[in-house]
Amino acid sequence: MKKLALALVCMFSVAFFASCTKTVEHPEPTIAILAGDNYIAGTVDQPMVIDANDANAIGLKYGFHVESNAETKKELSSLKITWEYTYYDEGEEVYTYDTIIDLTGMTSYDYSDYLFEQDRAIITLMDGKITAVVTDADNQTNTAAVAFTIEMEEEELPIELIEWVRKGQNVLSAEEMAEYGLKWEGTYKAPFATIKPMEGATMYVCDGDDFDNIKFWSEKNAYFTNLAAEGATPAESYRNIDANEDSSYNDMLAVIYGEDLFLIHITYADIETGTYGTQITITGAVK
Repeated sequence: MKKLALALVCMFSVAFFASCTKTVEHPEPTIAILAGDNYIAGTVDQPMVIDANDANAIGLKYGFHVESNAETKKELSSLKITWEYTYYDEGEEVYTYDTIIDLTGMTSYDYSDYLFEQDRAIITLMDGKITAVVTDADNQTNTAAVAFTIEMEEEELPIELIEWVRKGQNVLSAEEMAEYGLKWEGTYKAPFATIKPMEGATMYVCDGDDFDNIKFWSEKNAYFTNLAAEGATPAESYRNIDANEDSSYNDMLAVIYGEDLFLIHITYADIETGTYGTQITITGAVK
């Protein structure tokens, strides 16, 4: 009888302790963004805004603190850091790369690094996000991320004046035009001056009002990007200039020549006739 009572007590004890085993609702390891005077703290929803001209930008850092779960006590396994940068200084270039840090056997770890290393030359227009994912021995994970955007006051695009001259059959400004990927093919059919893109160049004939509205490189690049996105058709030639009389114009030639982008504003054509043929002088500006 005593043995039966003892067995019942043992069974009750086992059942009692089993029923009291606590379920961990959040077994994942912990992760936090390191904070301090030189650390960025922007989030994905509210990126930290950094002035590219700020002398202190070179010293900015980012970092993460990870620990084992306080309840499960599981050791850490790894920390994966992923960088995603989008550069806007000369187009929209996206770079993504990551690194994995072995944390086997550890229960806590701090990771930090400089945001821009120690090179001011790389501080330019960009958006950035750095994501950290910590994993423990039970393959439980947790994630944190910091984000930033770099702004800088852009300098206005330089404007150069152009003067293209054709006298009779001779293009006196052939070399200057070739710099922009253009050539003067002739003056005929009405007659009209005929300007064409050189081999390897693409030309669009656009509204001259757009010229003054494009002040910065980012706007210039966006203009060409939109031409492609909107399916604009390249022009085989530009033939708006009437060789019979002086006249004002308001046309813009958007030219892609290799890696160079040119916006050429045609504003006036001066027509002179003489013994050696008609001289046409086209004036405007380029940026």
